[in-house]
Amino acid sequence: MKIGDTVKIRSWEAMQREYGLNDNGNIELERGAVVKEMKKLCGSTQEISKVIYHGTYNRYSIDDWLWTEDMFEPNFQYGEMIEVRDTIDQPWQERIFVGYIDGAKHPFTCSERGMEYFNKKMNFYTMVWTCARKIKQETAVALSIEGEDFTVKDDLAEIIINLKNALLEREEG
Repeated sequence: MKIGDTVKIRSWEAMQREYGLNDNGNIELERGAVVKEMKKLCGSTQEISKVIYHGTYNRYSIDDWLWTEDMFEPNFQYGEMIEVRDTIDQPWQERIFVGYIDGAKHPFTCSERGMEYFNKKMNFYTMVWTCARKIKQETAVALSIEGEDFTVKDDLAEIIINLKNALLEREEG
């Protein structure tokens, strides 16, 4: 996700059912907390105003509050290939996205049969999963420095692209 992207924040009730409330009445997730003052934004669609890299994940600023991806509803399309798993120690598996139930213990419903069944609208089995993500597409940037050509991939390529865009915005502004 990047600045300007629109996200739907999960409902307070769904996150409360999934994670419970701490002694202060806030919802503590693995990578942050949703405090009572953030409740007014829960369930709404908002625009990301800032992205902050925080070790192994990003935090997203919306209305001067910091949010993490697990506080947003997923942005998958019906029939899209995604990766799913139930626990952090399981490998990611490719599946076809069918639906999402916010607040369910296993909110992601996916087809367990191949795309040929799905595309023909034939019967297909579904399973439910705890975690889901988009299939990571390889990002690559070709560079030429002092006559030598380089190809940079994935996270470093995304950093270079974001840096280039920021420099272009600065020149235009």
